[in-house]
Amino acid sequence: MIRCQPLMGTFVVVKIKDIGQEEQLTKDREKFYQYIISIVFSEMKQVQSLMSFHDMDSDVSRINQISLAKKYINIEVHPWTLEVLQIAKDLFIQTGGSFDCGIGNHLMAWGLLPGQMSEEEYLYMQRSCLASILIENQAQIRLIGPVMLDLGGIAKGYAIDRGIQVLSRFGIERALINAGGDIRSLGPEQEPISLRDVRDQSTYSPLGKIQDEALAVSSTSFCKKNIGNCHISHLVNPISGQSIDDLWTYVVKAPSCVIADGLTKALAVDKDIHAKYFGLLKASAQIIRSNTLNSLM
Repeated sequence: MIRCQPLMGTFVVVKIKDIGQEEQLTKDREKFYQYIISIVFSEMKQVQSLMSFHDMDSDVSRINQISLAKKYINIEVHPWTLEVLQIAKDLFIQTGGSFDCGIGNHLMAWGLLPGQMSEEEYLYMQRSCLASILIENQAQIRLIGPVMLDLGGIAKGYAIDRGIQVLSRFGIERALINAGGDIRSLGPEQEPISLRDVRDQSTYSPLGKIQDEALAVSSTSFCKKNIGNCHISHLVNPISGQSIDDLWTYVVKAPSCVIADGLTKALAVDKDIHAKYFGLLKASAQIIRSNTLNSLM
């Protein structure tokens, strides 16, 4: 059974593969699968509502507004948001700052994220980084400096992981969730993965196979904007504060999608497939020529 919904800026496809080709899908089994998939989409929607930069009621927006107001206080957040922030902070440390979700100020300034900052706020946010967030307890974080969060580089992977957990809890043994540049499989079956050319649906580039693991892709071809003579992308070097503009696609395979998703951003900065953090996190990486190949299948 395959179902698809628009979510998190892309189309999310959930595929349950427990039924073999020789078996028939009974009406009861079909209803059961539909029910499970509805819960998968519901959890992914909740991740979106909690961690969206665009939703003014999200945890991310509240954190950003409090940071702009220079209020160094404890902030209560949803346990899922807290979990993602902890993972993000761990990646920040493990990659030496090459992965950093505190780059929303740059994306706002370039018009890739909504909102405006005054000159004073912009200067204040020049020091924005994840180090400004402390995890106080299981329900609260504390701001100790400026941060303009954008969890777009990690939240989609987390949402896919939660979807896989739902499928597993209901006893599903073989499944796949594909959300554009992020994909994760469930079960022992090897899934061949390719990058598809968005201009020519018949052209694709094989990336290998995944087996009960995740693969994520980041590329400047996903989102670009011209500002003067500069090409601005959604990929940011958090160390230099500069946009990454190149012709490469960054691919990471990892046990979880949230880790694969986050590490593609570090790879785009370091361009080192042998970086120590890949081995530490049981991940592997490759860098390939971009062209317009940017849709996982």
